[in-house]
Amino acid sequence: MAGARTLGAARRSARRRNDERGDRCQPRECLNVEEGDFLYDQDYLGDELPHWTLVNDRPHLVLPYSYETNDNAFSARQGFVTGDEFFTYLREAFDFFYKEGQKSPRMMTVAVHDRLTGRPGRASGFERFIDYVASRRRVWICRGVDVARHWHSRHPYSKRSEGAG
Repeated sequence: MAGARTLGAARRSARRRNDERGDRCQPRECLNVEEGDFLYDQDYLGDELPHWTLVNDRPHLVLPYSYETNDNAFSARQGFVTGDEFFTYLREAFDFFYKEGQKSPRMMTVAVHDRLTGRPGRASGFERFIDYVASRRRVWICRGVDVARHWHSRHPYSKRSEGAG
């Protein structure tokens, strides 16, 4: 968002520069070492819920990311071709999470890019998905920064929460 400080980032730049110990730092470590004061990063593929970690002895929130529910499949040879295919895949993933969510919380990350889903033949599938999800009870459609603010206020860091997703 123009004019607002970035509060988190989805970074895929596997390695950037040495941290102060001379080790190669991971993206979230680089963010904290170089800039600090980020609410979160979105650089984890191993779970569906946020979790806390320590970076340079400071608590840091990590949000999940997904290559599964991601429009990058539009650019893959065997990926999505139409908005309808994208909608169907997202709907089936959502339905599974929604069912699981009746027992314990779930979060579904959907990554979209203007150059892929922003095209008319593809945008219609994403629009249908948003309408589908919005028609369900107890669903929150939000941005990563909104999830991070929620997690900070409702699930603050503690030694027990470290690494728990």
